[in-house]
Amino acid sequence: MSPAFMKSVRENLPNAAVILDHFHVARLKNGRLDGMRLAVFARGPQEAKDVLRGAGTFSSGTSPASLTTGVRGLGSTGSSR
Repeated sequence: MSPAFMKSVRENLPNAAVILDHFHVARLKNGRLDGMRLAVFARGPQEAKDVLRGAGTFSSGTSPASLTTGVRGLGSTGSSR
């Protein structure tokens, strides 16, 4: 949950147990993942974007991995390190 919420709970309800439900944890994770996905897509070459949209094919020098080249936390193949 947000740092402000957690701070408020600790200050106002010091003996309360904080419970995070699966829905909100998944929603936060998915929101951050979407933000990263959109940032990677925005920086990718136009040819790769066209292929991912279904509007083109890769030439010999471009591949789907080119979308993740240089992105922190992703290798040249796009897999997580």
